[in-house]
Amino acid sequence: SFRLQNLTANRKYRYRIHAKAIVSFEPYKVVYGEEIVSAEAQFSTLADNQDTVSCVILNDIHGNVDSYASLLGLVALQEQDFIVNNGDAVDYLGTAEDLEDKILAPMAQQLKGAVPFIMNRGNHETRGAYAFHYNAYFDYPKGHNYHSFVQGNTCWVFLDTGEDKPDGEAVYAGLADYDAYREEQAAWFAALAESPSYKNALFKVVVMHIPPFASGDWHGTMHVRKLFSPLFDKYAVDLVVSGHTHTHGHHPANGEHAYPILIGAGPKVGGRTLITLKGAGRTLSYALLKEGGELLFSKTLEK
Repeated sequence: SFRLQNLTANRKYRYRIHAKAIVSFEPYKVVYGEEIVSAEAQFSTLADNQDTVSCVILNDIHGNVDSYASLLGLVALQEQDFIVNNGDAVDYLGTAEDLEDKILAPMAQQLKGAVPFIMNRGNHETRGAYAFHYNAYFDYPKGHNYHSFVQGNTCWVFLDTGEDKPDGEAVYAGLADYDAYREEQAAWFAALAESPSYKNALFKVVVMHIPPFASGDWHGTMHVRKLFSPLFDKYAVDLVVSGHTHTHGHHPANGEHAYPILIGAGPKVGGRTLITLKGAGRTLSYALLKEGGELLFSKTLEK
């Protein structure tokens, strides 16, 4: 990841990427290879006073890179403010190629360096030796994978729900501490919910890979439910968007949770889904599309 400083809101930027490999790195002598230069691309920064917002969310690609073209081809990408990959884009991260060839390259092929893309980690991105290099590729505020921002009429909150099994499971080999990590995020969310940016936003949307309900009774789901669901109720979250279950569904507010939950499907060809969200004025509309364009569900919230 590379951080660009001093960008202006609501402005179009043109850019190229220049790179050259280090072919020999000795203590007092560094030798570079030939410089390569990308084609020119452009992007626009988000507008800080914009009252509309449009984005799409996909999830659980699990290495099926054909899914990106199939799903993102359902919408006009140039009309989206940002794209979200809501976790489990791979089965595991064993090497750099897993991350580059199964996430970054296919996303770049569709977005062409012009549309902002947010990677929201799922439980499968925590697995494999190269998972420990994940944060070298994605740069979010204060170095956390959980973060938030306001765009349009909505405060967008991204949570990193971690692994789905108890930290003590043998398969994690003593390297997991996701209970404490989720507790850290719950405290962060409670503080965020008291901030002006959250309170002043008309709508509040939480994007998290593991949903707090409709995902069985594994440890990850139950811990997410215990920590976050009371906070979502207390601070009037309008919508939770998740994946993980590989079964699409819309779960309206009920006696267990005061907010609706929208879950995207899994990687099976013929059953893949895309979630769209659009905010304008005092409304927020969201829909669930099946590959091929079939509308599975849609709803508009008004305030």
